[in-house]
Amino acid sequence: MQHVTSEKQSPSALDYYAAISAALALEKRLAKPGQSKALKDLLGVVVSNYNKMCTAKAHRINTGTKAMLYNLLLVQVVVLAVHYIL
Repeated sequence: MQHVTSEKQSPSALDYYAAISAALALEKRLAKPGQSKALKDLLGVVVSNYNKMCTAKAHRINTGTKAMLYNLLLVQVVVLAVHYIL
């Protein structure tokens, strides 16, 4: 994650989305076989870990940004489902 350093400008929503979706994919791959967590739970774990690594308070993911990321991830799932159905 390139925004862990003390950059002056906060990451954009797309920067957050790219970093968090990659981390979510990694968390899903690291999960034990047969163990399934809800997207919201995985997002909470990933955001918590991300916020622990951030040195600048402005770069931490707050609840509003977390909700936005959750909605973007849900839209991604719906778009993929529709794509494969049609």
